[in-house]
Amino acid sequence: MENNDLLKRVAKLGFNLFEAERDENAGKTLADVVKSRDLRLWEGFPVMLLKAQVLGAVPYEEAKKYLGESLETKWFDELVAVSLVVYKAVGVEFLMAEGLKKKLAVSEEVYKMLEKSFAEEAEFKVSDFLMSSQRVMNTFRNYYNKLGSKTQEFRDLLESKHMELKSEFDLDFAMSQVLSPKQRELFLKRLKGEKMTKTEREYFYRVVKKKVTALANSELHRLAQGMMKK
Repeated sequence: MENNDLLKRVAKLGFNLFEAERDENAGKTLADVVKSRDLRLWEGFPVMLLKAQVLGAVPYEEAKKYLGESLETKWFDELVAVSLVVYKAVGVEFLMAEGLKKKLAVSEEVYKMLEKSFAEEAEFKVSDFLMSSQRVMNTFRNYYNKLGSKTQEFRDLLESKHMELKSEFDLDFAMSQVLSPKQRELFLKRLKGEKMTKTEREYFYRVVKKKVTALANSELHRLAQGMMKK
């Protein structure tokens, strides 16, 4: 491949054949990777997609804006599906996997075929392009280990920042179900020991504390857990 500009940009998503800084347009880069039809880059797609997420976003919708042809969009969806299968196989958590999976025009049968191909280290097809599951997996592991062991960049992001983001996302979502934005703000202020105004203190004790006390009730927690299992 002679497109050095694209090679430099995919480096920003972790597939660093060149040294590069953070990509400012990950969606366009992933779209151009799909358009390139370069199997070497396609084999590195799981690396790039995961790095894009760790850097702050899963640029799915953004990438699709640059893929006008339905055929290219089909390749893109299938490469995302391949990536999700890779992450599952190696035990790397992809924060928005379930939500992203629902957006893809990929059937459950295709997922099963991909999982079987990777389990058996067999070849598989993305449209009419034949790819090696072994090469895709080796590429992912090589870049993951290389970036993790040499610079700690990738592994630190995955194992600390990524999990921290997931934890914050889960906590914020749970709090949003029972507390208003203002109530969440006062709850966190109290938790951190920050100063509150007289009005804030009065509202906290009159409203927020009562809700939090109810949530902390062990019997209520037990009953809620039992309900979730039904």
